Amino acid sequence: MQGREVRLAIKVLLVTIVLYLAVFYGMRDAYNKSRPWLGAVVKPAEIDAARWMGEHLPENTIVNGDIFGGEMYMAVAGVRNGVGGDWFLVNESDKWMWDCQHIFTTHDAKNAWELAKKRQMAYIVVPPNDRAIHCGFGWKSHCPPAKEGEECVDRKKFSDPQFFQRVYARDEVEIFRVIGVDEDAWPFKEGRDLVPWFIVPGEGGDQI
Repeated sequence: MQGREVRLAIKVLLVTIVLYLAVFYGMRDAYNKSRPWLGAVVKPAEIDAARWMGEHLPENTIVNGDIFGGEMYMAVAGVRNGVGGDWFLVNESDKWMWDCQHIFTTHDAKNAWELAKKRQMAYIVVPPNDRAIHCGFGWKSHCPPAKEGEECVDRKKFSDPQFFQRVYARDEVEIFRVIGVDEDAWPFKEGRDLVPWFIVPGEGGDQI
């Protein structure tokens, strides 16, 4: 009888340990996945950078920031972001989102430059290292990534003077000029497949 009670106690202990580990690791995984949503999605330093853009960049200049930064840049600086706002009405909005993300995550400076030039993005705005970016396909932290093989925001490639020129750096926020893109190219003439509908000249059906 005593041996049966011992075995039962061991089974209860093992089940308790398994349940504890499942809850602990499940909660930790849930926390890690939700952590970017729990903090500030835009940092005060980014607001300062947006004020600088409002003072130095022509209105409607297209920049590349993530969704959350871009919403704020448009409101504070009067610039246009590749994603954010009514970007979901853009033709092929998924491709705009992928381009936004890959400009940040590619390790190839020329590739980032080609994507920015294709979208007429005159500036790239890189947020602080403690703020992940979100262009529509999940949060991407700054390099090095937490796990090998994960995409991450590579800011080093923007230091290549062939393709980018740093024009602003303060409190880990950096703004890079995209070489060869005219920031004053307004109004755009390339058509609705290149430029978001909300910055194409015209009214009503001409914008869509």
